[in-house]
Amino acid sequence: MQLYATLLAALLLSAVSAPGALFYSGTNPLSPGNADINLAIPDGNPTGISSSITTSGLDLAFSSVTVTINLTGGFNGDLVAYLSYGNSSAVLLNRIGQTEANRFGSATAGFTSFTFADAGNSGLHAITGAAGNPLGGTYQPDGPSFQTALSGVGNPNGEWTLYFADLASGGNNGSTLVNWNVGVFAVPEPINVALGIFAVGFIGLRAVRIYRGSRKATGHSA
Repeated sequence: MQLYATLLAALLLSAVSAPGALFYSGTNPLSPGNADINLAIPDGNPTGISSSITTSGLDLAFSSVTVTINLTGGFNGDLVAYLSYGNSSAVLLNRIGQTEANRFGSATAGFTSFTFADAGNSGLHAITGAAGNPLGGTYQPDGPSFQTALSGVGNPNGEWTLYFADLASGGNNGSTLVNWNVGVFAVPEPINVALGIFAVGFIGLRAVRIYRGSRKATGHSA
């Protein structure tokens, strides 16, 4: 009985606390040789550019996401960016460094292996950095958390789109999105976890009853 309880507890823990994650790179359509997309972001043009990645093979309940970008040139304080999936979207950049005292924003140029994650450092909007140099590291998005902004995402298998735009002319005359990837974390749907635990529990309980019955039949106490 103790062994059964231990196995059931282990199953429950692994089922609800270990999300699976898949990482995707490139643009749409996704292909092994298409990781470097090199999309120029027009200077001073709110239309911007977009790149989409289609995910598949994930568990059916969205848990969290990370986005990593490599971007060269431009003037980071001019940039806005967001990630969207279906009807949900999360702001990644919103003219970082821009304040009432500094309407131009951060004079840094580009991002090197820069990751947006809820578990990252805070204060991205106030970041300065050395003028003309790229930014690196892991930061929370420059807007509501992914957990909040993407709360409407159910099944995470489908098209994730990254959007970039440069909202001010001048600076270093435009940025280039070299490549990006999205890491999508998902877990089994709660109903499937519950059904699996119930099935194991039922089988275990049945086994205990059979064992006790056999003990009684042979004259042993339960």
